[in-house]
Amino acid sequence: MTLSTVVTNVANEAGYSVESTIMTSTETTTKQLRTIAQRINDQLMDMYPWPKLYASVSFTLVAGQATYQLPAAFSYYHSKRFGIAQPAGAFLVQ
Repeated sequence: MTLSTVVTNVANEAGYSVESTIMTSTETTTKQLRTIAQRINDQLMDMYPWPKLYASVSFTLVAGQATYQLPAAFSYYHSKRFGIAQPAGAFLVQ
């Protein structure tokens, strides 16, 4: 189920109308419902270790190299034990 489907279903059940272009809409109710749905989605992702949300990558550490580019599919580096997420997916080794 997509975020657009969720927003449309909630709007229908609550008696609101939303634009069909939910992700790019500037209409107030559509934006509010989209923002609420995104917040709840983020909270659910952080609450449990959902196996389908995890990915792994292997790379070789190079002496003197401080940053490494993560694959585009990584939205951010989740584990706080090994490093700090950097802009544009770069990874700072501590």
